[in-house]
Amino acid sequence: MENYIITNTVLTETINLVIKRLNRNTKAINEVYETITSEFTIIYENKELIQRSIETLIRYKATFGLADALSIEVMKELNIYEIFSFDDDFDNKERIVWVH
Repeated sequence: MENYIITNTVLTETINLVIKRLNRNTKAINEVYETITSEFTIIYENKELIQRSIETLIRYKATFGLADALSIEVMKELNIYEIFSFDDDFDNKERIVWVH
């Protein structure tokens, strides 16, 4: 079985997207939240992780957002090389295989 991870920042972005796209459908919000929290390990950011992420953001000239930089740093820390994402910000970054 795969071990999936998500940062709390990406979880927040996901729930915000559900709120926006599904017209504040509270049942859908709860279903998405319950699915993610039961299937994923949530990684919470700390000051050191945020600092490394800011450095990554600067290194790539802010061509993506802080949430993506946090994901890159978590992946490096945990030796993860594949990411599922709906955007192409991870293409050709840090030995990451972008699964889309």
